[in-house]
Amino acid sequence: MLFNSSLVEAGISREDVEVIGVPASSIAEELKSSRSANMVLLGAFTKKSNLVSINTLFEGLENTLKKKPKLIAINEKALLAGYDFLK
Repeated sequence: MLFNSSLVEAGISREDVEVIGVPASSIAEELKSSRSANMVLLGAFTKKSNLVSINTLFEGLENTLKKKPKLIAINEKALLAGYDFLK
């Protein structure tokens, strides 16, 4: 389970669930885009799950935001920051 550790303190102590705190809001604020915390978490999820590649997400962003190209760069940075947060 991924959670935004900037907003929530984890109190889960179950052995059958891996709990990973990602300071998504703090990372997004460092990127000067507090609204991109969700993309930070998506990047971390992508790294942890290996369901899709980060490049696939970048392609999806470009297709989805082609009418709003100014948003592509910050969303890519946020995705990559979350991805890189998990070692």
